[in-house]
Amino acid sequence: ILNQLNKELITLSMEPTSKWKNLVNFDLIKERNKAIMPKQKITQAPFILPTIPGVEPVFVKQQTEVIAPPSSKVLKFSTLRPVTPFIRKLQECYNTGNYQPFVDKVKTMPIATIDLELRALRTEDDYLEYRMIISFFINQLQSNSNFDLVVALLNVFLKAQQDVLISEPKLFKKMEEILVLHKEKWGRVSSLIMHSLS
Repeated sequence: ILNQLNKELITLSMEPTSKWKNLVNFDLIKERNKAIMPKQKITQAPFILPTIPGVEPVFVKQQTEVIAPPSSKVLKFSTLRPVTPFIRKLQECYNTGNYQPFVDKVKTMPIATIDLELRALRTEDDYLEYRMIISFFINQLQSNSNFDLVVALLNVFLKAQQDVLISEPKLFKKMEEILVLHKEKWGRVSSLIMHSLS
């Protein structure tokens, strides 16, 4: 863990740049790596096929089991999806206000898992998971730490959850706050880059 020399300095996550670039472009990577022809399921015949006794062998048709429909057709997605280690760690850090353990957790996760976690946020409990991740973004931008990690996660989050963020006024207001913070921080970085190039 690299400690900030000064709170005014913007620090990076010390992870390879390619990790965060790959996370941002994960949709393209999945599309490029998709198989050309889908795998076809090979149906194997049983060793002995059941037949009806007689002069000519007639195969017995397999009867498929009829599954009774559930009493309610409405399923809550939240009941099917357990709380993941990603969300559990985020919630712990949200409650304490210290997000460093969450940052450490994200750094160890594969990009496919991070992408899935950001796409599978639940809207239950008044958008609690959304509010927790937005609070993380605000905290990290205000503290000037892990800028590359935050920008990559924010990029995926915005692409995946834009419909929810636009339709929910409370979340939209928080995203405006992130926009202001991001412009301020990126403006500083951008001006330093331009200054060093000239």
